Amino acid sequence: MRQTLGILCLGWCVVSQAADRLTDAQRDLQQNQTARTELQADIEQGSKNARLVDAALGQIAEELKGARQALRSARDNVTQTEAALATQQAAVAQAEAQLTNLMHRYRDELRAYYLTGIPLTSQPPSIADERAAAYLPFVLEARQTRAQAIATQSNVLRREEKAQADAFQQAKSALQRAEQADQTLRLKQRENTALLAQLKRDISTQQARIAALDADQQRLQALIQELRAIPIGSTLAPYKGRLVWPVDGIISHRFGAPRSDGFGTWQGLVISARDALQVRAVQGGQVAYAGYLLGYGLVVVLGHADGYATIYGHNQQLLVKTGDTVTNGSPIAIAGNTGSLDSTGVYFALTRQGRPENPEPWLQ
Repeated sequence: MRQTLGILCLGWCVVSQAADRLTDAQRDLQQNQTARTELQADIEQGSKNARLVDAALGQIAEELKGARQALRSARDNVTQTEAALATQQAAVAQAEAQLTNLMHRYRDELRAYYLTGIPLTSQPPSIADERAAAYLPFVLEARQTRAQAIATQSNVLRREEKAQADAFQQAKSALQRAEQADQTLRLKQRENTALLAQLKRDISTQQARIAALDADQQRLQALIQELRAIPIGSTLAPYKGRLVWPVDGIISHRFGAPRSDGFGTWQGLVISARDALQVRAVQGGQVAYAGYLLGYGLVVVLGHADGYATIYGHNQQLLVKTGDTVTNGSPIAIAGNTGSLDSTGVYFALTRQGRPENPEPWLQ
């Protein structure tokens, strides 16, 4: 019989533990909702960042178009200025070659005049048979003038050559800048493309986590609904030493005293009471059992929210049924002498997690 009563009380402990499970489930649900809110905020921020990076990539693509056009123009300019420089260099070389050839001939003719003894004047000689010799000073003068013209042209060509060389260097510098700009933009494009891909991966991962959180949330909400369906009584532990007696009377058998009916020792108190006196709940709770138990007569087992149970036995009538919820001081039975008692009284016991405790220190 004692084992049966212990099983009833232990069964209530399982029910009363639902309060802790409900609290845990509600806490988990709150944490789940907080985590989901944070994840959703991260997704929104990540999406915003992804849009910004995507817009930046579009701008970089436009800049790359301009940079590549500038690069092509710079390359064309380098090619053109290089060709112009080569043409100018060829013209300078040709002019210098003409000048060199003319100077050689001019020097040879001067040497011939020197060897023949003919004076170098601009006036023709009077000797008729020396016409050819007399004509040479004019030829020399014309060649000297031509040489001066070629030299002047050569100087002009050299200046133009220098200008072309400067333009070529400028074109090469512009090409280098264009190549550097193109490389910088390409690197920036690669970095932003990698960043966008990472953002999308993060968003996908966060969305998967949100889906998992949603599934957990549904499970927790279902668990909360299930746990809420279990009636939860008031706690007992905070009221130790302040509980009102279930009936007015005196203790006739104390906790641990031997029983005369062969059922071992008393696991609670036997309180003598007048017949037909109402038995009241010492604290609110749920009726875990209301019925007959051998040795205890008509019994009410009242479960409380913190794993405690109170037992009221030897009643002549029960006022509650299993599953009822009662409040502190509610009448739950009528005192009697059912079971093994030979006089009117109430058996009052208290258990924690199914283990009996002496209820006397709990009463006022």
